[in-house]
Amino acid sequence: MNDPRVRAVNFTLIRADEDSDGLTLEGYAAVFDETIRVWDPWDGEYDERFQRGSFAKTLRERTPYMMLNHGRHPLVGSLPIGTYTELAEEKRGLFVRGRL
Repeated sequence: MNDPRVRAVNFTLIRADEDSDGLTLEGYAAVFDETIRVWDPWDGEYDERFQRGSFAKTLRERTPYMMLNHGRHPLVGSLPIGTYTELAEEKRGLFVRGRL
């Protein structure tokens, strides 16, 4: 599907272990050095590319809130949807682990 309204990168879905709580998520919130085309109703269409170090200052100064669609979801709005338990810039990108 080549829908310009979809923001996506390739990912591998790994099913949780049977004893998992089903509420913990982990993965890369941003992948470095990959350009993706983004379309959203607020900012229009643009290319997005993150460079290493993009998140260093924010992670050093505070812990961001876990938001759905950057806090712009029409039903959820700016309410946090969970809590991050780990945030780190790694070689591949911004790794996150959190609990919904």
